[in-house]
Amino acid sequence: MKANLKYAEFYVTNHCNISCNNCNRFNNHKITGSAKWNMYRDRYKEWSQIVEIERIAFLGGEPLLHRQLDLMLNDVRTWWPDSDIEITTNGLLINKLKPSVIKSIIDNNITV
Repeated sequence: MKANLKYAEFYVTNHCNISCNNCNRFNNHKITGSAKWNMYRDRYKEWSQIVEIERIAFLGGEPLLHRQLDLMLNDVRTWWPDSDIEITTNGLLINKLKPSVIKSIIDNNITV
């Protein structure tokens, strides 16, 4: 029997396309860097064998800036097929998404 989590966040990047004075993630302090997905990918896959997650959010900074977002979305959907998955974004980059990210969002039923 797997353990159950109601909610989990994947904080994928400190980069943001805006700098809000009241940012609750401190991205307005020029903190940079992104998660190295391939470095932790196997560990997340292992977690999926022992933990069910009801709702998963990708956030940051601005998660749409992460270069491997499409891979992350595909992996997480594969590992947690029954989870509600969402991307928390300021929405300013929606019209600039790579086709592969759009495909991942649609194919994996991701809420943006």
